Amino acid sequence: MHFEQIWQGHCQQGCSPLWDANQQYLYWLDSGQQALHQLHYPSLRHQSMQLPSTVRAICFYQPAGLIAVLDAAIVELDVQQQQIGAQHSFELGHEIQFNSAACDGAGRLWLTAKLATQTSASWLYRVDTDYALTVLDRKLNTAHGIAWSHDSSVMYLADAAARLIYQYDFNLQAGTLAARRVFARINESAGFPMALSVDSEGCLWCSHVDGWRLSRYLPDGRLDHVIDIPVQRPHGCCFGGPDMDRLFITSAANLTAAELEQHPTAGGVFALTTAVIGLLATSFKGYDD
Repeated sequence: MHFEQIWQGHCQQGCSPLWDANQQYLYWLDSGQQALHQLHYPSLRHQSMQLPSTVRAICFYQPAGLIAVLDAAIVELDVQQQQIGAQHSFELGHEIQFNSAACDGAGRLWLTAKLATQTSASWLYRVDTDYALTVLDRKLNTAHGIAWSHDSSVMYLADAAARLIYQYDFNLQAGTLAARRVFARINESAGFPMALSVDSEGCLWCSHVDGWRLSRYLPDGRLDHVIDIPVQRPHGCCFGGPDMDRLFITSAANLTAAELEQHPTAGGVFALTTAVIGLLATSFKGYDD
């Protein structure tokens, strides 16, 4: 496997990478500096867009563009025109804020949320295409990455604070979950499970914040590979590239001055060339009445 740095900037918290196969662009957020980044691959042409508030995650939006997930709302983004469109707000409760997002194969949006002041309470929500909000799991610590098996029969969820990756039986047609169980337990030395991505062989890839690594799990939960990487906090991962065999990794530079001096690539974006291909991200199919 070949590992390379493809962007030499320094995101405070690089997260939520998305690969646009039509335009050959990698998008990602720096939620620490309220910026959306866009990198053409493999030319590495880069541009960024300043955002008016902290954005927690991004997803593709159908018919076009992106949606940005705010603390308690989602907003449409036109990246090419660098314009912000319609916003849809939600009533979450006191100090509850969204913190990650993904779309299922039917075009629904799934969001995790947490208390702003602590890491011992977290929720999993579903946003239907009519923007109706439903809570699906209330018994989480700090939920982050979401992914689905290649046939959409299983949903995966990383609970960072608990150092667990859960899996659920998933009904794509109904958008419902059942039979939550532990898929993988993360050792303390391996850091915290954060972002998840699935490849075409049905294996699950996980980035480990404070773990200096990526992991690949077989569909039965056995650890297949551990890839050591030169960044302490890899926050996001997604498959992309012209052949869909690159795993793009975003990272965070929210470290001490001494740590940054020792690890100057922190906050950069990296590409791991793999022997498998990944799955394309799906879009949120929201519509207004």
